Amino acid sequence: MNAYGKLIRSNDSQILTFSRNLPFPVEEVWNAFMHPEAFKSWLMKGHFDEAVGGKIEMKYKRTGYTAKGIITRIKQNTLLDHTWEDENVDGSTVQWKFNPGASNSCILILEHTFHPKYELSLLAAGWHLHLDLFTASLEGKEEQWSWEAWELLHGEYEKAFQIL
Repeated sequence: MNAYGKLIRSNDSQILTFSRNLPFPVEEVWNAFMHPEAFKSWLMKGHFDEAVGGKIEMKYKRTGYTAKGIITRIKQNTLLDHTWEDENVDGSTVQWKFNPGASNSCILILEHTFHPKYELSLLAAGWHLHLDLFTASLEGKEEQWSWEAWELLHGEYEKAFQIL
């Protein structure tokens, strides 16, 4: 498993952040994210209108979970900001940063910002596992979603975020 996410809390929001150092060029990581249909083992089927104001729809193949949003900022191979709406979360935002790393690698940073009352341990476990699956997909591996792994991660994030 990869690095754990971190939680930053303030009075008006919570920010869940993850960072992954991926041994692939930024352009390849961007393409894998923006064009998920090209990657059979990636976690979602998606549709991205690649422009500010464009719609995003993500259907997670292994869980049936669906999220929608609107792109608020986009810069090719560098940055994607969008809203995130689903049955559990209203008014949150997601930012994906695709930064060049050493030796032609990509440092992928995910920041998901929520209202202060949302229980983030549930979503943290999901993002963590999805990012692991994304990495495996880039490596050509076909890994499967595991509810057992999600339960373990959920418990660990619950303790780490001191949500009881």
